[in-house]
Amino acid sequence: MPLAYYEKISAHILVVDDDMMNLRIAEMMLGKQFQVSCVASGAEALEFLKKSRPNLILLDLRMPEMDGFEVIEKIKSEEIYKDIPVVFLTGEDDPEVKKKGLEKGALEFITKPLVKDNVFECVNRLLGGE
Repeated sequence: MPLAYYEKISAHILVVDDDMMNLRIAEMMLGKQFQVSCVASGAEALEFLKKSRPNLILLDLRMPEMDGFEVIEKIKSEEIYKDIPVVFLTGEDDPEVKKKGLEKGALEFITKPLVKDNVFECVNRLLGGE
């Protein structure tokens, strides 16, 4: 196997989404090439970060209790987490929402429903893959 294969398999992606079906889909899409951890809320994501450091976070924008904007603010305010790339997952196509997300520190947006090619293109680009 080429070296790039081993680098990808060791990359760790945290997926944060309150919809269990979206978590399953993301895990099925990414799980063969990456280590994938899934949590169902912003609070769970912040707790997860205390124990493990992913290479990339895929973060749902609209969640109850703590939305993606609040979560990314907390992540980016912590010195030890602020350099972890964050990509928002959203069903919205509002330019103002995207502008706000980018201002808060997101690098990209992946539109729901998740499409494998779109997800892999974004993930590979941010993790330095092909």
